[in-house]
Amino acid sequence: MGTRCPKCQYKINFAGGVPGQRSRQPTQGDLLICSGCYAVLTFAGQQLRAASLAEQAPHGDDLARAIKFAKQQKELEKGPSFQLGHADDGAAFIKCLRCGSVSYNKGDIRERFCGKCHGFHEAT
Repeated sequence: MGTRCPKCQYKINFAGGVPGQRSRQPTQGDLLICSGCYAVLTFAGQQLRAASLAEQAPHGDDLARAIKFAKQQKELEKGPSFQLGHADDGAAFIKCLRCGSVSYNKGDIRERFCGKCHGFHEAT
C-alpha cells in the first residue's frame, strides 16, 4: 500500500508491525509522520489527511520522537540505505545502513526490507 502526502505529495511507503508478527494495514484513526514535510497525518477511510490537534494531543511525546526519527531517516536516505553481501560461510544477507541490522532472511533480501526499522529500502 502506498500513497502521497496530502501536504507535500511525498510518496509514503507503508510498512509496519511487530517483528515476528504479520504487518497490519493502517486503519481509521492511525497517525503517521510524513517523511517529506513531517506533517502529522491520519487515516480517514482509504485516504490520508492532516491530523487535527485534538487527534495529536494524546500522542505528544510519541509524535515528537517519531518526527525526530523521520528526520534522521531522511538524512540517511541521501545515500544508499542498504548493503547486500555474503557472510564467510556464503550465506546472503542484507544490512540496513539506517539502523545497522543484518538479516539473512531470504524474504527480507528479496523485498529489501528491514524488520527492525519496519521499512522497505528503495532499489538502487
